[in-house]
Amino acid sequence: MSCYRVRILFSLFIFILSSNVIAQKIDKEDILLRSYEPNTLGYTKDDNDVAYVDFKISLKYPFLHGVVNWANEYVKVLPKPYLAFSGRLGQYLGTRDSSPVIGKRFNPKLFFRYSYWENDSVDFAYAHESNGQKINTESVFLDFQNDLVVQGEKAHFANDYISRGWDYLQVVFKNGYKQKATHQFASYIDLKYFLSNGLLQGKPEEYNSWESSQAGKSRNQVDGISILLKYKLNKRFEIPFLFNEHIPLNGVKFALMMTTGYKNVLTYTTYRVETTPIFWDLPIMFWFSTGYNSDLVDYYKEVTSYGISFELKTFIGDV
Repeated sequence: MSCYRVRILFSLFIFILSSNVIAQKIDKEDILLRSYEPNTLGYTKDDNDVAYVDFKISLKYPFLHGVVNWANEYVKVLPKPYLAFSGRLGQYLGTRDSSPVIGKRFNPKLFFRYSYWENDSVDFAYAHESNGQKINTESVFLDFQNDLVVQGEKAHFANDYISRGWDYLQVVFKNGYKQKATHQFASYIDLKYFLSNGLLQGKPEEYNSWESSQAGKSRNQVDGISILLKYKLNKRFEIPFLFNEHIPLNGVKFALMMTTGYKNVLTYTTYRVETTPIFWDLPIMFWFSTGYNSDLVDYYKEVTSYGISFELKTFIGDV
């Protein structure tokens, strides 16, 4: 991304935040940071990599809601705009020299949310997604591989530093149902369209021929259509422990996700299953995934992954 574009984005960001602060009509809940995607800290093992500490921070922030609230007194149909950012990093503790922290995903987003029922909404977004890495030519890649071998590291670790990046348009449909106070169910349909020349990325950086992989393919072959189902049981249980003690289980969450590309629908498919018991007030997620997009560098490779994560509530989390 050019410095010129960065300056434009930064200026726009400051203007937006300033406009939000001086707006007169802002709902109390609109001035609070909220979780966007789940914030997690855990352990991940991909079958093509060594294990690493995996952590993700994801937030959304409302802006211009005062203006929208004022306008909706007359128009009543304007969606509310948000800025969102999701970042994922992996730290290789004890498995690589110097225990590096490697960027895996950086995902800033501007989206407009239209809520048409209490728990239902549709989002329209423009987003950029990249891994923040720097290798984009074969010569630099080969030099980096040689440096790793000289240092006693594995040459394929250089793959983590190959640059990936896309701009995309997105529409997300959410249907949330509260059947009872103890049962909650939500479904999501997530549609993305990856741009051939984006405002922030320019041309996408994806699989390069010099990577010499028979699995190489474009992002839209493995991503673009996702269906996510969530269920939460809000009920307290007492789990027997040592010496007649009990561990409180304050509910459990389940999630099932399927993702496929829109270029070759259902040809390259990813499945992910999550089970999250809530011990005391701490959700602990156990998950398993098979398919693609294990991280952005290896998006085109079929990988089996599993892990355990603490799901961290940041400010106010969505139900």
